[in-house]
Amino acid sequence: MSAKTITCIGCPMGCRLTVALENGKVTSVDGAGCGRGAAYARQECVCPTRQVTTLARVRGRREPLSVKTAQPIPKALVFACVEEIHRARVAPPVKIGDVVVKNVCGTGVDVVATMDVAAVSGDGGAADLHRLPGAPVAFETDGGRAGVISWPAVRRGREGFGKTPGQVLT
Repeated sequence: MSAKTITCIGCPMGCRLTVALENGKVTSVDGAGCGRGAAYARQECVCPTRQVTTLARVRGRREPLSVKTAQPIPKALVFACVEEIHRARVAPPVKIGDVVVKNVCGTGVDVVATMDVAAVSGDGGAADLHRLPGAPVAFETDGGRAGVISWPAVRRGREGFGKTPGQVLT
């Protein structure tokens, strides 16, 4: 028989739990200040799981989409899950609760959006400037000649604004 000490994350109290294990099974849990502590300790010592929250990329947007797993997944798969989510490209519009990645890492658990993202208007106006990565956006300068500003210029803190009219910005 072995004993393991863990800190409970089932509630804000953070109780120090002592778990007795015998042949890989939990035989007793001591130190739980609430009912969730014993259940957490049994789960954590046998098959630990975690709810994953991260950010996903949205096509045509610079701002990421906040996402989470619909249910906890095995702790051993957390990093693989995050990598799979980061490879995904979500097409707007997105509503809270929409499935972003189905069956992440073969766990049977879906990844869902935790925020809304509106569709891109695509008219090339100033409101879309941050939504068009990699594509230059044309604009009129005060001299009446067209100029071009590229996505890298925007990423560097909008360098190039205030240049002479008609100058091509990169």
